[in-house]
Amino acid sequence: MYLYVKIASNFIDSLHQFEYMSKMAAEKEEEEDAETRKAMKELDMLYDRFQVLFAELEKCTRDYELKKKFVRSMINRSLRKLIQRCIISMVL
Repeated sequence: MYLYVKIASNFIDSLHQFEYMSKMAAEKEEEEDAETRKAMKELDMLYDRFQVLFAELEKCTRDYELKKKFVRSMINRSLRKLIQRCIISMVL
């Protein structure tokens, strides 16, 4: 009879331990889920910021290329005029 009581006691202790471990696992999963949700939210915010910065970079690149073309054309125009004047002064 003592053996059955001991087995039953061990079985009950095992059930309590299993319930405790299940509860701890569930809490751990909830913590991990919360951390994952928080990390995903931060990642979404970073991606949105990246998109804004990338669009701004593209705009700046287009503006730079337009200004570069304008400056080159002004320099080339001035050089052509200067060369013409030099040629004319050399001829005269």
